[in-house]
Amino acid sequence: MMYKMNSFPNYLIIILFLFIQCQKNDKKIISEKHFIKIYTQIYIIKEMSIEQESQSVLINDLLKQHNITVDDIRQTVDYYNENPEKWLKLIEKIRIHIRELDKEKIEKKKEENIIKFQSDKGTEAQRKNLP
Repeated sequence: MMYKMNSFPNYLIIILFLFIQCQKNDKKIISEKHFIKIYTQIYIIKEMSIEQESQSVLINDLLKQHNITVDDIRQTVDYYNENPEKWLKLIEKIRIHIRELDKEKIEKKKEENIIKFQSDKGTEAQRKNLP
């Protein structure tokens, strides 16, 4: 009987230790693919020529859209800071993603200009045919 009474505090200590460890490991790390998209969008917002307050509103809206908190972002950045090789690879993937978005934007502008040019050309031809 004496043995069981003395072991109770040991069990309590073990349970508390496990509980604390589970709390520490309860970090939300955003998946790499998802983080690349979000981080890129945050970068783009930060590069916009608008007031910081407006940037904050846009970033908060973005995080809400993706059901992510600022703390989730911090925890993910902390995770990558602890793993410099992964962080460097991630940064390179973000750069590639930004370049792809730039290419898409350029292509879209080209298409818009072609459509506008064709539209203007058609309007000009119509004006020439008017009596």
